[in-house]
Order: sequence, then C-alpha cells, then structure tokens
Amino acid sequence: MTKNQVITVDQSIDLPEVTINLSDDLYNEASNDNQISGEKLFSELIANCPDYYYFRSEVELIEHHASRIAGLLGRGLHVVEYGPGCEQSIKNKSLRFLSGFKSIESYCAVDVNKNFAESAARFIGANCNVKKSIHSINNCFSANLSWPDANTLLFSFGGLICNQPLAANDNLSKPLSLWRSQLQKGAHLLVSQDANQDIGKLQSAYDNKWMERLVLNSLLGSCSNKIAANNLKYKVVFDNQKQSVILGALFLQNQEIILNNKPRLVESGDFMPVVDSYKLTEEQFLNASQNAGFLPVQTFRLPNNPIVMHLLRAA
Repeated sequence: MTKNQVITVDQSIDLPEVTINLSDDLYNEASNDNQISGEKLFSELIANCPDYYYFRSEVELIEHHASRIAGLLGRGLHVVEYGPGCEQSIKNKSLRFLSGFKSIESYCAVDVNKNFAESAARFIGANCNVKKSIHSINNCFSANLSWPDANTLLFSFGGLICNQPLAANDNLSKPLSLWRSQLQKGAHLLVSQDANQDIGKLQSAYDNKWMERLVLNSLLGSCSNKIAANNLKYKVVFDNQKQSVILGALFLQNQEIILNNKPRLVESGDFMPVVDSYKLTEEQFLNASQNAGFLPVQTFRLPNNPIVMHLLRAA
C-alpha cells in the first residue's frame, strides 16, 4: 500500500486473534426468524450501490478474458468450481467463463450451501458442453477433497481465496497450500483477487447501508437464538498489519449468543467479525502462491479495473 493509502485499525476495536468468518452464510436463504434472504440483499447491493465494484468488475474481467484462458488451457479439462454461489453469480460469472470453452470433460461444483452447489451443476450441465460427468458436492473448501487428474482446472471467483479466517501470524499461503494439496502436479488454479489499495474506494465499497444489511443479516442468521437488531452496530475495520478489510458488528449491550451451537457471552463493546477480506498487492499474492507450491502462468487484468485473475500451475 502506498504511504497515503493505508488500511488502519480503529484503535477502539479489540480484534480477536482469529476471526470468525461467517461469509459462507452471506447469501443463504433465511434460516430463522432473525434473517431474510441473503441472496435478495446481495442483489440489492449490486443494483443500488455504484461504489460496490467487485461484482461488476469481475464480470467485466471474465467477459474479456474467458476465451483467452480457454485457449491457453486447451481441451479435455476436468473443471472444479469452488463457491459458485447464488444464481446471479452462476449466470454472470460461472456460465460466462465456461462458455469460453468449446467443451469440457467434467464439471463439479463445490459449495457449503447445498442449493448453490446443485444449482450450479444443473445450470452448467444445461448450458455448457460437458462431455462426461456433472457433480455437486455440499462441503467446505478445506475438507479432505482431492482431484486426481493432472488435467484439472480448479477455479474460484468472488475473491473466495482471500476471504479466509487466518490467525494473526498466518498469511494467504496457508489456504493456498491447502488447495495445492488437493491438486496433482501440472493441474491449474484460476482465482480472482481484489488488488485495490485505495482506502477511499474500499471505504465506499464496504461502508454503506446495503453492505450493512447483508453483513448484519448473516450474523443474525448464524446465531441460533434471537438477537435484537438494535443491539448491533455495523463496523468496517481496516487492518493494516494483516492488510485486510474486516466487516462485522459491535454489540451495544451484553448478550449471550449461540453461534455454531456454542453459547458465548458477548459484552457491550465487543466486536464480532463476519467477513475478513485480504487486500494484497499482485506481487504479494503471487509470492504467497509460490510459497504454497504454485507457479504463475499469467495474470489477467483490465485498465481501471481493480480486480485481477491469476492463472497458476501446481508445481
């Protein structure tokens, strides 16, 4: 980050050593009386907040480079997608990208949301030339997964690889190393990254009423017990040490919550992180990927577009 564009931690916030990342629940259907459809809120964010650039910028990048990436990788690919997400993401990202390939051998969608994984498999199967098998797996991306064919392309959009809960002394090499362990030597990984280093644009993108509704809705839906919405205050924290944007909520009163089936007492002033999104430079991302056992093949970008895509090969 440049000298005048520094992500800084609000000194009044006591950050936990390991963030509780609830971003998997952002787009879910309502799971209890506290929650409404996350997919609906996400659609509102995209439609109404011009400062939220990630979705539109990534779609633009995919449209421009899909055919070129397909040409580099050739035919006979076994394609795996981590986190296809909601219908809007599947139609605008997954399908646009895979339409650049004349044919693929197989497609497998992996998502922590069962409906998203199954929807992606159905939609890609109906609209792309998949020669052999189409599967969906309802699982997290850190599960004991393995892709045995060296002619595999694992791809993930939405900055998923950069939205991982890490301890303070970890870095992005940790989740990248896990994904590398799932691939054979010679297989490829394609991931998107937000390389934006402008604090003003990050503030506008994340500190708005649409993102606030989406994040607080995720937290309310993740807690098994009732939480009053007026007990939460949305907070965007810029952590310069970790180079991340942390979205979460301040509790305004003491309250016991049940999160992941575990009761815990939250005190007034406690900060509960929901999303931890790493904002590295391209160089830092590539260094992390090489430390994890990947070799850079090509980075795809567009002028005035903060999102980049990295095509990597498993060494």
